[in-house]
Amino acid sequence: MAAATATTTDGPVETVRLFKLAKTSAVKSRSMAISRLKAVLVAEQASRESPAGLSNPKLGRRCSQL
Repeated sequence: MAAATATTTDGPVETVRLFKLAKTSAVKSRSMAISRLKAVLVAEQASRESPAGLSNPKLGRRCSQL
């Protein structure tokens, strides 16, 4: 008969899991924000240049100019 021990929620593996979860959430939020910025630029037609072709830093600069 095998005896299993319960895992703890305060070990190094749990810490790494929480960091990975936080990173995944941040990346998803960043992607959503960039998509929304591009949608606003297209909807407002404030730019003659398509926002789809802009890199993320250029997109940020374009928005700050608005």
